[in-house]
Parts: sequence; C-alpha cells; structure tokens
Amino acid sequence: MTLQQTEAGQIPNDWCVRPLKNILALCMDYRGRTPKKLGMEWGGGEILALSANNVQMGTIDRTKEAYFGSVPLYERWMSRGDCEVGDVLITTEAPLGNVTQIPDSSRYILSQRVVLLRPCSFIAKDYLAYYMAGERFQSSLSRCASGTTAKGIQRTQLELLQVAYPPTLAEQEAIAEALSDADAWIESLEALVAKKRAVKQAVMQQLLTGRTRLPGFEGEWETKRLSQLGATYGGLTGKTKGHFGDGNARYIPFMNIMENVIIDPEDLGLVDVEANESQNQVASGDLFFNGSSETPEEVGMCSFLEEELSNTYVNSFCFGFRLHPSIEEDGRFLAYYLRSSAGRELMRSLAQGATRYNLSKKSLVALELRLPQPLEQRAIVTVLSDMDAEVSVITTKLAKSRQIKQGMMQELLTGKTRLV
Repeated sequence: MTLQQTEAGQIPNDWCVRPLKNILALCMDYRGRTPKKLGMEWGGGEILALSANNVQMGTIDRTKEAYFGSVPLYERWMSRGDCEVGDVLITTEAPLGNVTQIPDSSRYILSQRVVLLRPCSFIAKDYLAYYMAGERFQSSLSRCASGTTAKGIQRTQLELLQVAYPPTLAEQEAIAEALSDADAWIESLEALVAKKRAVKQAVMQQLLTGRTRLPGFEGEWETKRLSQLGATYGGLTGKTKGHFGDGNARYIPFMNIMENVIIDPEDLGLVDVEANESQNQVASGDLFFNGSSETPEEVGMCSFLEEELSNTYVNSFCFGFRLHPSIEEDGRFLAYYLRSSAGRELMRSLAQGATRYNLSKKSLVALELRLPQPLEQRAIVTVLSDMDAEVSVITTKLAKSRQIKQGMMQELLTGKTRLV
C-alpha cells in the first residue's frame, strides 16, 4: 500500500483530504443565542436544548444543566431547519471537542457552544463522527483553539480543519460499523458493571444490617462503640509539598482511600521521612479514613489494609484506626459497613463545617455499631469480596476493550488497516 503525506497526516494514496467546510451540506450553530434574544422564555415543554453541557463524547446527557423549550420557541429558534438522525454535533468551548450524533427523530433545539454538521452525500455521517472523535482531528482542534481559562474555537476555524476519508461510502461505512460494534461491546460491559455494582449495594444493605442472614447464622447482634475495638492515629505531619514525590518511604494517597474498600498496594506515593521522625507507620489490618472533604457525603470514607507494607505511612489529610490485639472483629467487615448506605448516613451525621467538612476522631470513636459475631462477619466479607472480585474482572475487561477500540480508531481512521 502506497502512502501520501497530507495536512491530515499520512494516509493511503487513494484516500481524500478536504477542509471540513468542503464536505458539509449544512453547518449550523446558534452561538451566544438565548430565548430572551427572541423575546421569549424557555417555556418548559419536552424539547431539549443541546448546549455544550449536554453534548458529551459519544452521548447526550439530558440531566446536566438541561433546558427544555416550548414548541413556539422551537419554531422560531430552529428556523433554519430541523436536526436529522445522525447529524454530527461538536462542542466548540467548555468543553472543547466533544463529538456525538443526533440519536433519534425527536426535536432538539441547538443551543450555545455547539455546532451541528451534516455531511454531503459522499461522506457517511457515522464515519465523520468517529473521525472527528479520533486522535488526529482532536489534536488539530486543540492546536487551533485559543483562550486562557477555557480553550475554544471559532466556527470559521473549525471549518478549515482537514478531514481524511476513504474514497467510497462502502469503506467509510465498514469502518464506522467496526467501531460501532466496539462501542456496543463497551456499552454492554459498562451496563454489566453498573448492574453488578447495584446488586452488590443491595446485598450490602441487607447483609450488613442483619435484614438478611446467611445460612447457619442466627442470634442477636451486639452494639459496640468503635472505641471498644481500637484507637485512631494521625497521618503524616510536618510535611510540605517538597517532601512528596520522592524519598525513601511510601504513603497511602488520599484517593486510594476514597476509591477503594481494600487499599490498593500498587497505588502508593513516595515521601521523604527521616529515620528520627516521629511518624505513624501503617500495619496490616488497619482501617483508614479521610478526615476532610468538600461535601458531607464524602467525609470519612473507610478503607482496609490487607497487605503488610514496610516503611509506609498515611497521607496528611487522612488518619488510621488500629484494632486492639485482643479484638476478633473483622476490619474488612467494618470497612464494608462504613461504606454502606447505613454507614454513610452515620458518617454524614458526624461531618462538621460549612464550606469544607471535617471528621473529628473523637466523634468517630464514639460511634455505636451493631455487629454480628466475628464468624458471621467473616462470612459476610467473603460474599462481598467475591462480588468485588467479579466486578474487578469485568472492569479490567472493560478497560482492555477501551484500549482495543482506541487502537482500532488509530488503525482504521488513518488507513493503516483497510477493511474493504
């Protein structure tokens, strides 16, 4: 296969390259327009206004700062014509470069910072959407954008960006179909992950509150204060920004605690800690909490450390909780419980502050929890751990599928791999 070097990059000799404006039958936008400029109001109704808030990469979000217009507003606003199924939408600012398509025959109002593109008959709509979402076009978009706080591009500049495409509709459609199949597979995995997580949340709510008991377990649960089970210790102290990112010791980052019920031992940072410093090293079996957050819903997220980590500490904005040696309670059970709906409600009640919320160690250890016997705790943890492992397998497959799709786009949208 012979290649040619073009403004759109290296492509096969039989492919074409044209500025975006030369392959469009329609380019339409209403930048800066609001209902008030028509002497009207939104008027309610069910006609969604597509602004840059709603146009996401590959989809339309109907919930994010969504406005809905009336039929009279629509008829005056969209005087230049209706949106058609498959028309390509791209955001021109805040954010720049989100690409999706009109998904159905519903009416839509084209709103701020969004441009609608309808290609000529020799360009497949689906192909154009995938090409504009691809690495080459997005890179060109970024290079031509201007602005300091929010990068944006004028419609006239957007229309000058180059588009490379195969010479036949058949090849364009074959490329789009292959990438659409990849998207469908990714969406099915995303739906499966969401379903598994929802099922796990329901199971947690039942098992961690005793509403449902596992076979072979009965008897009343006991109420215990956290102070009966262990004691808190502080995170790193006396550290500045310069101490982090390098050093002889490791620390558990804030987000590792926020995102994981079980600490990820691979997600650790480096920190400089001298041998004579008085700092608290973490130990296997410890629990960790974030002590501060911007919302009360995110205060006191709890994680459990399974691994034995040497010369490792916890981040300054967090603190640890170590079970007493004589205690038989399962720390993993406590972590699961404190991340469940019931546990989060308890944590929200402890959040203190107005603009930023903090968690007092004293208030935390005064918490009273209803706990089953340790044997039942471990049985519940096994069920939940197995469910987590299942979600992890699917999540890994999902990440790999996304990587494969990116590789497919790089190959197919540049002509390195030909389908027809």
